[in-house]
Amino acid sequence: GTLRKGLKKLLIKARIKALVEVIVSDTNFIQILHEKSGQSDIVFIGLPKVEGGKVQEIANSMNAICQGLETTIFVQNNGMSHSIPILLKV
Repeated sequence: GTLRKGLKKLLIKARIKALVEVIVSDTNFIQILHEKSGQSDIVFIGLPKVEGGKVQEIANSMNAICQGLETTIFVQNNGMSHSIPILLKV
């Protein structure tokens, strides 16, 4: 759909060869991440701007998310700010 098309356009602009797979699920985000990307060389995860009092909470969630992954890059992604709290529930 629309998300897949948008991601493919971003990959082309960034000159990154990658497969795009959009997953809609009620399963725990970290579980899905490790099932689908656990063997990946690099994983990119979008994060929102961090509000003042939530820095430590976000840092703890980031640590839990990337535990056991090879390389994880967190990218500020204000366009997904409405979705991020779901991703950061550990």
